[in-house]
Order: sequence, then structure tokens, then C-alpha cells
Amino acid sequence: MGIEVNFPLSPRYVLTLAERSFHNTLRSRDGDRYSLWPENITYLNSLQVAQAYRQVFSSKKEFDIAHQMRLEKPHLFELDRRRVTVVGNGREV
Repeated sequence: MGIEVNFPLSPRYVLTLAERSFHNTLRSRDGDRYSLWPENITYLNSLQVAQAYRQVFSSKKEFDIAHQMRLEKPHLFELDRRRVTVVGNGREV
């Protein structure tokens, strides 16, 4: 419940898949296209950096977010860190 997955398709487009019962505010936008605020774009880019395993790509060679995150959150750049936690029946599995 509540899962949201964002797939960057290009520098201008991202495909968002969101579980309906939790993200009911997005229901009116189902199957539609809409613009994001700059802070939403920064947030989505930071998620890409946080979940990257080895490399981050940019069509404009702009890596300010990645450099800032490396300074502020160096644990995110450890290769062997745990990236996903699955919780079932209220406990980690």
C-alpha cells in the first residue's frame, strides 16, 4: 500500500506509477500529463541519486545535486549499503 515508482523517460518526462488507495489525490490526473514544480524535479532527481548503484547520468552534465548529497549524506554512496527494505505484517523481511 502506498507505493510510488517514478521512471525518468527523458529530461522532460517522468512516468509515475502510484498505488491508488493511498495516492487518491492523483486520481484526477490518471492517464494525463501535468507539469511539476522545480522543487518536485529536484526531489525526483535526488531520489535517482540516492538509489543509483554506481553511476548517475545527465543530458546537461549538471551534477550539483549529486555533489551536494555526497557531502551531506556520504552513506548513500557506499556500494554495499542496503537500498530496499521490505516490510510484511509489520516487520522487516
